[in-house]
Formats: sequence, structure tokens, C-alpha cells
Amino acid sequence: MVMNKTTFIQKRQDVIKMRPAAPAPPSRRNPPTDGSVTQYWAASYIFHRLALPVVVRPTFQDDSVLHQHEFVELVLVEKGMARHEFPRRSQTLAAGDTFLVAGPQVHGYRDCRGLRVVNILIRNEFFVRHAELLRHLPGIHHVLPLLQAADGRRAGPAPRRFHLAPDDLALCLHKAEAILLQTRSRRRGTETSLHGLLLDFLATYSQCVSRHQHPLAAPGGTGEVEAVIHQMEARPTAALSLDAIIAATRLPARTLQRRFRAATSFTPHQYQLRLRLTEAARLLREGGLTIKEIADKTGFAYVSYFNRMFRKITGTTPAVFAGRRRGRTG
Repeated sequence: MVMNKTTFIQKRQDVIKMRPAAPAPPSRRNPPTDGSVTQYWAASYIFHRLALPVVVRPTFQDDSVLHQHEFVELVLVEKGMARHEFPRRSQTLAAGDTFLVAGPQVHGYRDCRGLRVVNILIRNEFFVRHAELLRHLPGIHHVLPLLQAADGRRAGPAPRRFHLAPDDLALCLHKAEAILLQTRSRRRGTETSLHGLLLDFLATYSQCVSRHQHPLAAPGGTGEVEAVIHQMEARPTAALSLDAIIAATRLPARTLQRRFRAATSFTPHQYQLRLRLTEAARLLREGGLTIKEIADKTGFAYVSYFNRMFRKITGTTPAVFAGRRRGRTG
């Protein structure tokens, strides 16, 4: 199933609203003791409606202190860069990265630069209730060790960072949006619907992770390819030739191509094209620019080529994607 390339956080404020930085959370009566932790997020602070198993929060993430929480946090990085901090190490985050924090794990953010994330916060009880079903989801073995720590009584392994190709990131964001819209419903049966939507999301997420878990998340994975991917995602519209990538990684061309495809399922050229189209989709959503201006801004020399590639990847034209806003047909 091919999903349209959209950004999750839309300009339509009646559908998706960006949340400001959250205030300092209250601690529960007996929070875990860890000398490096300065905040503890209690479930009661997040889940205001007791029956809901999940809360979805799209936000621009600022630097944060090391903290813990008594629920599972699944994070999709849509845009920007940062350092993901742990008590004894840190790692770079960029667009397309994703990770899951479960149990009394400690983490925080540093050096956030335009970091836009979607936080999917899930009650621990959800995983207890659906434990048997979750074990049989395709690809779930990549994240199951983390989910096994969701009871909060023991620390699971440190969060592993996975990387999703643009198509899979868009698919996961689309399903997260469906969950968010359902959480705002006051109709009877909302809780049951959310359990179904969340199971569907986790099934999709685990399959996407399993496709892209090597080499970025695998032990012994190559740092050269990881660095190139993050460089491309930090500047998606910049011209980057294969010769320049080879020079930067010092890898033979065939080795680079093989490792890059293993990490993303695409060649470097295909991956950069999708990054540019993802950026174009964001600009179309925001409005304010003509299609020609967006094509120029995202590195397409000809509008006709931009239209053709956009339709090939998304299944629709830029004009239709933008809702045929007046004055946006370039």
C-alpha cells in the first residue's frame, strides 16, 4: 500500500495543533531513585481521560534534562536534528529516526535544532492486556525486548535508534494522525477504537523497523553510511553527487551502494529524491508559495519534472495535494 507523502504536522490548526513546551511534570509520591534523573513524568499527568490507552503529541522538541516516565514513549522524528542523551552515552537524531523508551529508562535531549517529533505515549497496561497478540506481530521481535520492560518494574535495554525510509515514515505518521483524531472523539466506543488503531499502528511500525533495522541499528553497523544519511536529511534540497558521497565515506562505489540500500531500501539518488519530495509536500501543506517556487526551493530545475516525480511517488499532482488552493498552481 503506497501512502501519500505528507507531513504529520499540518497548518490546519483545527486538525493538528503544535504543542508548546510542557511545564515541569509533577512527580509521583515515590519516583524511582536515580542520581542522574531530575524529572519524572507520572502517567496521571499525561492520561487525563482514564479510559484512553494512548496519547499522541506532535511538538517541536526543546533541550530537556534527563528524565523517566511510567509509560511507554514511542518517538518519530519528522524533521531537524538533536543529540539523544543517556546517562553514559548519546547519539545523533535526524529526520526519519525512531526509537521506543520503555520501563524506567533514562533519556533526554540536547542541541535540538528544529527538532520536530511525534510522541506516542502508551499506557503500560496496554501491553499487558495485548501481550499475546503483540508477540505474533510480524517484525515485533526487533522491539519486543523493549516492550517487555513496559511493566515499569525493571529497566529494559537502552533505547535503540532505528531509521525509516521516507515512505515508511510517512505511513507511520499517517497512522499516528488517525490515533490522534480518535483520541479527540467523545463518542461511545472511543476506547475500543483506540485499542484497534494502536495495534494496527504497532503492526505497521514493527514491519517498517524490521525492513530498516540494518545497518543503523544493528551492532557493528557502518558509521559511514549513517553519517551520509544524516547529512542528506539535514540538507534534503542540497546537491549531493555520488562522487562526493564516495569521497566522504572512502568506500568503494559498489560497497556504498550495497550498504546504503540495505539501510534505506533505496539508492542514494532515490533516497535524496524522496527527501526532496517530502520537503515539497511540507511546503505545499503550509501554503504561501507557488508550485514553481516550491520546485525551485527543493532543487528541481523544471516544474514539469517536479510534477512528474511528485505524481510518481505520491500518486497525485502537487496541485491536488495542496487542495488546489487559489494562486498555488504556479
